[in-house]
Amino acid sequence: MDDITATLAEPYDVICAFVNDEVSPAVLDKCKEQNIGLIALRSAGCNNVDLEHLARKELSLVHVPAYSPQAVAEHALALLLTLSRKTHKVKREGMQKIIILSSSCCAHSLSSTF
Repeated sequence: MDDITATLAEPYDVICAFVNDEVSPAVLDKCKEQNIGLIALRSAGCNNVDLEHLARKELSLVHVPAYSPQAVAEHALALLLTLSRKTHKVKREGMQKIIILSSSCCAHSLSSTF
């Protein structure tokens, strides 16, 4: 999100930003110009918003502080499994080869014909 894409929200009262969107002072200025009064975040944190500038512009902000704690735990477990099972290496090698898993869970690789 930037001040150019923020112009797409002109007819609306609210913008909804995701965790990867940077809600910079320029975006907040554009929101104020367009009479957008509320910034809604689809994330637990609000570190991607300039909160001091938001207050100066008298804009409101809402976020989801308890956003899916189960998903955070699941992701942490998935990262641990990735490290212990080295699935990140399999993914990288899979880009270069065709990997066939047999029923005994032994991996066999064939040269790619692509």
